[in-house]
Amino acid sequence: MRELQHVLSRERACGFRTAQNPAGLIVPAYIHDCEDFPNQVRHIQAAQLQPYTSVRLSKGSIKGERLDDEIRTWVHDVARAIQSAPVWDPCWTEQAVTAFLEQFDAIAPAQTSPPYLA
Repeated sequence: MRELQHVLSRERACGFRTAQNPAGLIVPAYIHDCEDFPNQVRHIQAAQLQPYTSVRLSKGSIKGERLDDEIRTWVHDVARAIQSAPVWDPCWTEQAVTAFLEQFDAIAPAQTSPPYLA
């Protein structure tokens, strides 16, 4: 999550994911499931690799060949993101930490009174 916040901060600071510059630095891929996929990036189109993955994927299998094909397509987006990445700016670390902590400040506590301990 910390790395994700760093990259999201870089995208915002450098004007990515705007009408003028719709590209981004994050290139997600669903490999297993997407239940635990971070909310911050659910809106970004992701490579759908789940149909081609398995813990028992056999070398040379049809499923493995299809996974290779999907990854070959996806890596073009990864390469484009790497090539468009801006030069490192040290202030991004503080921006990322601030954005990460703001997520917790925005969540209102559900409990409004102290618990009763019997």
